[in-house]
Amino acid sequence: MVIDARGCAGGATGRNGGHLWSNPTSDFEQQNVRELLQFLEEEGVDCDLTQDGAVALERRNPEVGVVYHDEESDPERGLDGEDEDYGDTPLWTAEDCEHGLQTASFSAATLHKGAAQFFPAKVAAALLRSSKASLNAPVKVLAISHGGGTDGSHKLVQTEHGNVRARHVVVATNGWAAELLPELREHLYPCRNQVIMTKPLPATSDWQVGAFSVDSEVGARELYAIRRPDGRICLGGARALEVGAAVGSTDDATLSDEVGGYLRKFLDEHFSSLQPVEIEAEWTGILGFTRDRRPLIGEIRPGVFVAAGFCGHGMPQCTGAGKALAQMVEGGHDDELHPFVRGPANVKRAMNQTAD
Repeated sequence: MVIDARGCAGGATGRNGGHLWSNPTSDFEQQNVRELLQFLEEEGVDCDLTQDGAVALERRNPEVGVVYHDEESDPERGLDGEDEDYGDTPLWTAEDCEHGLQTASFSAATLHKGAAQFFPAKVAAALLRSSKASLNAPVKVLAISHGGGTDGSHKLVQTEHGNVRARHVVVATNGWAAELLPELREHLYPCRNQVIMTKPLPATSDWQVGAFSVDSEVGARELYAIRRPDGRICLGGARALEVGAAVGSTDDATLSDEVGGYLRKFLDEHFSSLQPVEIEAEWTGILGFTRDRRPLIGEIRPGVFVAAGFCGHGMPQCTGAGKALAQMVEGGHDDELHPFVRGPANVKRAMNQTAD
């Protein structure tokens, strides 16, 4: 039984750009992506899949003067984890960037040929159909507690429409997980991210890749964009510009004028070949971050499991997280899981280290 406060992929999964961009040095992510692509092919899932690659860009002339709001607005500041190592990847020169994206704003890039793009909500819906689980939505879960049962092992899931007793419960709500599992609050926190979607831009048909990211000037952290099959561009990021609102916020019903203005300015200044650009939609989605940049995948209470804290990189990780959780529910041991997955013991150890 799946209980969702909104509906299938009504949270961040249905509101992001759809980057299936795995770390080439992570066998966990590489395996997950291969298996997910195989599933999409075998099931004939229509999810606007493209496998056009992506580039991580470097600015030619970094801008200055952007106000940086330091720890309060920087979700990555002060974390214990190391930056992701993407290994040896092909390089683009400035000339390659200009040819590949019709812009002279970037001095170099690393090319990720295996990066794919898709419509994430359609993928989530296909996985739900394949599982044959029953979806109960919109139904908000209010609390999870010990629920008795004939052998005393059941959990009570309290919802706004009634209660459900279950032997095992999985909380897979990412940035919202601490609302049901308050013991996570010291280790897991939400962060709001904003995106804009353009109307179709014919000039993007000349792009040599389907997505890009850029570690932008001080204050904006990372920007990311994806080219949709119809030529629309989905551009997001710049969350550090939103003073005191991005970090710790689960409000995805409002917008930041400052962030939205910055995203529009970025397209205008660095992709003049696309002009005129008309914005068709704008929205926010909630990400989940952990203090050590690794997701929480494991048993948090007896019979209660969590999968959360994907740090904005969930697409190549979530299917592997689901498989690991299935192994745990079936009684698998930590040493049977992929090393990337913490397992029940390591989830609690990570939380204890945060508390210390």
